Amino acid sequence: MTLTPKPPSNLPLKKITPSSNSPLKGEVPKSNSPLKTTFVSREKEIPQTVTMHKIMNVLKEADINKDGQFNKEELKHALKDLGAFFPGWRAKRAFKKVDANNDGQISGQEIDSLLEYLCSHGFGK
Repeated sequence: MTLTPKPPSNLPLKKITPSSNSPLKGEVPKSNSPLKTTFVSREKEIPQTVTMHKIMNVLKEADINKDGQFNKEELKHALKDLGAFFPGWRAKRAFKKVDANNDGQISGQEIDSLLEYLCSHGFGK
């Protein structure tokens, strides 16, 4: 067993930061240490289509008047069902991003944008 000597206490410790050309954030430079650490993620990657189907089902349930369009209140209920914190605020943010014609309704092509927006923000997992 090989032990790595400790640096003298009178020397300042060097802070290790990832370089800008590093492929991974938080990557630690290789050392002569015999110990190796492997990180394993418990979270499985969920296919995008499964996530989109889940979100679409929740949106269909939240469409109270069944007109195929979503107002802020309907989206707020959908986001609440998807487990969002502050669903009212999140609904407002989503509307700012996806309601292209600013008519207060998300419909047609805007629904596709809404699905992409919600998936990119981690909903449906």
